Amino acid sequence: MQIGIIQKLKGLFSQVAQGKEEPEEEIEMTLEELLEKIRNARKKWQEEQAGLLRVQFEEMRKTANKVMEALEELENAKLRNPNLTMKEKQFMKGNREHYVHLTRNFLEKIMEEIRAFQKTGGSTHEAEKFRQNFDSRRGTLSKATQRNFMVLQDFFKNEVTHVARMLSHLEKQAASLSGIIRNREEAKREKLEHEIERVARIIKALEENKSELKKLKQKERKLQKELAAQNEELELYKKEKEYLEFEALKDKLSKKRKEISALKNSIKNRIAQMDKPLRKYQHIAMDGKDIGEMVKEPFMFIVNNPEKSSEIISKLVRAIETGQVDIKDKQKDKVIKAAKELLKEEPSQVSGRAKQLIDEEEKLMQAEEKHPARKKIEDLGEKISGKKEEIQRVQTRIALLEDEVSKDMISEEIKKIEEEANKVLSSRERIIIRE
Repeated sequence: MQIGIIQKLKGLFSQVAQGKEEPEEEIEMTLEELLEKIRNARKKWQEEQAGLLRVQFEEMRKTANKVMEALEELENAKLRNPNLTMKEKQFMKGNREHYVHLTRNFLEKIMEEIRAFQKTGGSTHEAEKFRQNFDSRRGTLSKATQRNFMVLQDFFKNEVTHVARMLSHLEKQAASLSGIIRNREEAKREKLEHEIERVARIIKALEENKSELKKLKQKERKLQKELAAQNEELELYKKEKEYLEFEALKDKLSKKRKEISALKNSIKNRIAQMDKPLRKYQHIAMDGKDIGEMVKEPFMFIVNNPEKSSEIISKLVRAIETGQVDIKDKQKDKVIKAAKELLKEEPSQVSGRAKQLIDEEEKLMQAEEKHPARKKIEDLGEKISGKKEEIQRVQTRIALLEDEVSKDMISEEIKKIEEEANKVLSSRERIIIRE
């Protein structure tokens, strides 16, 4: 029975022997159809495998029972030499009891696992686990009973040898499980199945990328049209009276700000010419704090304090002329000239002019802020900006997908699978995968 199982196992799914005929026909199939074919072949093998395992475990159960019977024969065997001393008999008895006890424990555990496997139908994983446990326990038993076995050879050679032979037979049966569990052809089919599944996932992802790419390009064209329409709407609006009024208002505001800036720079430059003398005068003047503010923010100080500004500048001129503020002669004339020019313009008039300009600027700003064209332009600008950002995101995704699609190696992958399939599947048909 054992030889028959091994022969059947060797023949199962084996390649056609050397000198086989060339394939008679070519069979086209899709990758999905090939995967189904592989799965069917694996299913068929797994059914065969399950049957072989059932048979093998039944054979091991029978053998284990026979070992147990042989063990009982050893346990009950009578001494052939009645002239043994009491000491020799005790020595024999101790070794036999130890050998029988350990071997019986080993067999009981093995038989328990065999029954469990047969009851549940068992998987290849459980069969592999059984084989590993068997090897481990058998090794332990051999070491633990080696001396007992040698001793019993002198008393019950036939019986103990019979037990050993039956154990060896059981060991070979357990070892043959590996051939059933680890079938090479099945391993190739399993590997091929996983490879097909991997390529199928790649193909699916590629098709999804192509589909998404197509949709994104359509979306980009649509967005570009929408952007062009928005830009056109903006350009047309810029020609309308409302927008032209708004631009004129902005131009007035810009000019007003330039006037304020020019006045501010004029005052700042003149005060800058008096900077060092003012700082020296600050240390001796009663109104040093005001002088410090004037030096720091000359425009706003004069605008808000025109009379005080005139007073400080006049006092500075007198302090320079009387020598209270000592500066070089070369600089003295320039400083006095700048101070008198500012006094001539009268800070009060400068302040009034500045306040008028600032007030006009504020009114223009309010008018510009409330003008309907402002909101219209802002809304259109936001739409255009948002559309450009959306287009940019779509273009970035398109570039990424185009890069992925350009790496299409599917044809090469399928060719490899086709070659492997024709090696693995025992058939007179030549498989050609249709993409």
